[in-house]
Amino acid sequence: MVKLNPTISFVFFLRQPDVQTPAPGPLTPNPPVFQTPAPAPPPPFSPPGQAVPQHIRTERLSNMLPPGSPEGTQLAHLQANKMPSLLVSNNTNSDRQIYALNQKVINIGRTPDNEIVINSPIISGNHAQIVQEEDKLFLIHPHPRRGRTLNGLWYQGQHILGNEPFRRQLQAGDIFRIGDEHGALVTLTYDAGTEAPVEQWPQMPPIILQEGQLTIGRTPDNMVVLNHPQVSAHHAIVEKVAGGYRLLDNNSTNHVYINGEPVSTQLLRTGDEIRIGPYRLTYTGTELRQYDESNHIRIEAFHLKKSGTNNIVLLNDISLVIPPRKFVALVGGSGAGKSTLMDALNGLRPAQDGVVLYNDVDYYSNLAAFNTQLGYVPQDDIVHRDLTVERALYYAAKLRLPGDFTKEQISWRIDEVLEDVEMTERRSLLVSKLSGGQRKRVSIALELLANPGVFFLDEPTSGLDPGLDRKMMTLLRRLADRGRTIVLVTHATNNINTCDYVCFLAQGGRLAYFGPPNEAKDFFQKSDFSEIYSALEPTKDQPDIPQQAEERFRNSPDYLRYVATP
Repeated sequence: MVKLNPTISFVFFLRQPDVQTPAPGPLTPNPPVFQTPAPAPPPPFSPPGQAVPQHIRTERLSNMLPPGSPEGTQLAHLQANKMPSLLVSNNTNSDRQIYALNQKVINIGRTPDNEIVINSPIISGNHAQIVQEEDKLFLIHPHPRRGRTLNGLWYQGQHILGNEPFRRQLQAGDIFRIGDEHGALVTLTYDAGTEAPVEQWPQMPPIILQEGQLTIGRTPDNMVVLNHPQVSAHHAIVEKVAGGYRLLDNNSTNHVYINGEPVSTQLLRTGDEIRIGPYRLTYTGTELRQYDESNHIRIEAFHLKKSGTNNIVLLNDISLVIPPRKFVALVGGSGAGKSTLMDALNGLRPAQDGVVLYNDVDYYSNLAAFNTQLGYVPQDDIVHRDLTVERALYYAAKLRLPGDFTKEQISWRIDEVLEDVEMTERRSLLVSKLSGGQRKRVSIALELLANPGVFFLDEPTSGLDPGLDRKMMTLLRRLADRGRTIVLVTHATNNINTCDYVCFLAQGGRLAYFGPPNEAKDFFQKSDFSEIYSALEPTKDQPDIPQQAEERFRNSPDYLRYVATP
């Protein structure tokens, strides 16, 4: 084992004889009715908050290993062949280890007989296995030596139970998590050893336009089925007319937008962008090219500026990029501009200067078109306390879902969101009888009813004890893994290593850091996140600390990597 620093290690394995292990069959769960489909494996950005960029790992190792050493030989092989690897990180401490996957069989577990040893009580003695078959790697759970594991496995927000067989060919960027009911979380991030491809939208087959009418809606009797809670049963019609094709809104609940404007009927022109819920349709003259953005919303902010009373600066020229399906924490002291930045990103209180893009579209100019794709949970719970959990969700569903949802469909949707927030067993309780953390989960469930692609939360862990704080952050982590982009404001730093990115703001709305949490510690040369707070506070002797912090970050490689060219 080669130690990179106190918190990062790189482990190589000696070649072992091939071991034949039986492969459990694939898991094929029944899909829920209106649940977000499991997103395609995320593109292999070096996963923020977990993985160390390959060039940094290689550079550090090159400086530490003597030429000719066994580790050095392995490293040269890794550099030349771009060896796949697995990063193991733990949200209860800062320990991270990187393992080269260069054996036919690699066992993962808590006990010393494994090649990858994870010293955590939530990991079973033999938990999982990675096997090589020809040129492919497969992760197998549970370990063939056992019939079950203690806490199972999470993949793309789906819980694989301890006794459920799961077998998956590893794809670049795959992330697996193992967690318990108390919020402890171990993350396994697969690095294929290849360069990250250019990010692409999820591909859907184009819709060929012909004579007659083309019906679009949520239910199976449509010619084009868009199965999402934001789409009405019979949402829109495209019909052939003299001179081309005309689109009609079929009295839908959430409307049809063309180039950001709501329309009831309009003759289509080549290049028109049509939005129906989270779906974007581009008219080419002969077909509609369709894109499902429900699991794929990228937020970009450029030069956001805002001033308050007496010209007090609230946001000072902030730029950042939040890739799809990422979990981001906005952190900073009082007056640093956390809530102001979040509300500039979600459009509740837009910035006075600057641009916010959602999937390359000017968000401020298209607020209505994106409205249904956003969920917002304020700091104060707004759930009616005299209702049961289930009844509160039912009334919210009647307001938030299309009017053609049947009672049975609403009931199914309530079942899904209660499962999402782990409140199924408390559905019959009065909201007034719930704890603060449970009420917050119900507030989140209300927003989940419409299945938004982006989620904003203001201090969701405020008032929670450390244990509940961790559980809440773990819950939000799983929601992000299921395909949502999640942004939250928080003062608590104990569990922000659960996030992909952390944004540290200094007084006056100055961006002092944006990037993976563990790299923030290296950037500020601090061992604890709470120490970063103190480092950003101005003092009587050094009143310009916020300005210095902002300038230091803008001139750093981290700014180039995570903001300028993410």
